Amino acid sequence: MDKLTVTAGPGTTASSIVFTLQGPITVFDCFDLQYQLQEDQSQTTIIDMTGVPYVDSTGVALLVRGQTARDKTGRRMALVGVGKRARTILELTRVSQIFQMFDNVEAAEAAMKTNPAVVTAD
Repeated sequence: MDKLTVTAGPGTTASSIVFTLQGPITVFDCFDLQYQLQEDQSQTTIIDMTGVPYVDSTGVALLVRGQTARDKTGRRMALVGVGKRARTILELTRVSQIFQMFDNVEAAEAAMKTNPAVVTAD
């Protein structure tokens, strides 16, 4: 089974961060991502899921907690590169509508700079 790796890097603005994920987000290996999301105080958090083949229920809950924590503090989070399998899980669990989703990091950063109220873009 593949292990989830999380790489944090700066966004295009000083108040943004990009987490690049590789591997599945599952109960077995989501703790590093959970910790980094809890510690992150950026105004804008972008999670690049291009390398995520699937997400289990623990992974869905982790992403929802990350989004709601940011909503409560007036910060933003976007998911990018969400593959078909992960997107299907988010849709089946009826949480996809709470996320801003984009095809790539550049699209997310551009949309969040110009229109922070955008709900979704594909």
